[in-house]
Amino acid sequence: MTAQAGRNGVRVLHWQAGKPAELTNDQYRYSLTDHLGSSTLELDKDAQIISQESYYPFGGTSWWADRDSIEANYKTVRYSGKERDATGLYYYGLRYYAPWLQRWINP
Repeated sequence: MTAQAGRNGVRVLHWQAGKPAELTNDQYRYSLTDHLGSSTLELDKDAQIISQESYYPFGGTSWWADRDSIEANYKTVRYSGKERDATGLYYYGLRYYAPWLQRWINP
């Protein structure tokens, strides 16, 4: 479940089955964004940093820091507020963007 407040958002991760043993159920994640809407900082319910990320001008990750890689891997909303899927592509509604190519992959 996701709720937006301006550019920032809150997600709750809830597993009905298949929850990773290292994570708690109903995990709250507060996403803070920059001027482009890119998720740069993700906090837990106690305002502790889960992950921090910075981006190159065309969407690639310039640096990434996290407190626990398993927990941080569940961050999906990234550059310009779009979801990055398992292939590394960003979905913009009608087409996909490849940050490593700095190009759209379909017209």
